[in-house]
Amino acid sequence: ARPGVVRGDGHSDYGAVLRQFMDEQAGGLSRDCVVIICGDARANYRPERAELLRALRGRVRAVHWLNPEPAADWDTTDSRMRAYRPYCDSVTEARTLRQLSAWVDKLM
Repeated sequence: ARPGVVRGDGHSDYGAVLRQFMDEQAGGLSRDCVVIICGDARANYRPERAELLRALRGRVRAVHWLNPEPAADWDTTDSRMRAYRPYCDSVTEARTLRQLSAWVDKLM
């Protein structure tokens, strides 16, 4: 519900969020940071701006993407998981507590 994260039409805009995050937080990012993105990777037919995720990945120790949609739905219609995946250390379906717990166990 924060301004700039979800557009007035109620749809997310990962390209805009990545741009905003880099503009506001890039100076504080270092190799000590781990970024966890929780979301469906749907661009809602807006520019995905994967180059911003690439730049972000170059500044931090790791990027992990937790996607609440079934993996079978990734890269369908407006999903852009394929564009973001190369810049993530892990991309995980996390729809249930069991899946989230398995992801945590794998990291540990």
